[in-house]
Amino acid sequence: MTTFKQVRLTPEHCESISHHLSIEDIRELVAADRLHSESACPSDIENVLIDAPLSHSYAIIGSSSKFVYAVGGVTFDGCVWFVTTSHIGKGKCPAYIRKEFLSRLKDNLDHALRVHARIENYVWSGNRKHVALLRHLGAIFGGPVVHPATGEEFIPFHFERY
Repeated sequence: MTTFKQVRLTPEHCESISHHLSIEDIRELVAADRLHSESACPSDIENVLIDAPLSHSYAIIGSSSKFVYAVGGVTFDGCVWFVTTSHIGKGKCPAYIRKEFLSRLKDNLDHALRVHARIENYVWSGNRKHVALLRHLGAIFGGPVVHPATGEEFIPFHFERY
């Protein structure tokens, strides 16, 4: 039985996940948004997600519940992004569900690398769960970059087609 299915991302998915984001993703979105705005706060997160490029993005939802577990995608120029809910992770769901979720993310990564020779982005260094997840998925990391105005540290990463 499949626990998850992937669907095209809609504004409704963005609105739904904004109420259940993992605390690490909330902190990363706020840290990233602070690079562009003095007033970033968690209440802005729904708008940040709705600004995502919906045409090349997806939602991973429950097969029967339709609960949104993650949203993400790859932009035209190969910038990969995703956020997850607080309902995925050790102690939050059984191991077999986490394994299936990781398998779905790996399938998405493989698909993106068939389209792009290289995909990349930065991860906030404080988002340890995503750093670990990216490492598990095979990301290649660069040295940390500290933004001079905010002091926030981000780690560049990329995946390459082999």
